[in-house]
Amino acid sequence: MDSTTTKDSEKTCVLCCQDNDIFALGKCDHPVCYRCSTKMRVLCDQKYCAVCREELDKVVFIKKLEAFQSLPYQHFPCEKKHDIYFADEIIFAKYR
Repeated sequence: MDSTTTKDSEKTCVLCCQDNDIFALGKCDHPVCYRCSTKMRVLCDQKYCAVCREELDKVVFIKKLEAFQSLPYQHFPCEKKHDIYFADEIIFAKYR
């Protein structure tokens, strides 16, 4: 598998199969696009990982995938009602 294929697959949501540049990441480190995560958390009140079903008390919306434990999410803007943290204001604006 070449690096182009790998990079393309990293941008594809495992739920909706759409290419995305913003992903939601929880403590289990399974990325899902921010649109699918928003639908689950906000519209359906489902706060678990769609991949492994682990309960996610919080998620972080990020552009660059990295381990959840390494993210300084405590310093990120937050939407407290649904426990969603945003890596930057641009991501927060897209969510709104």
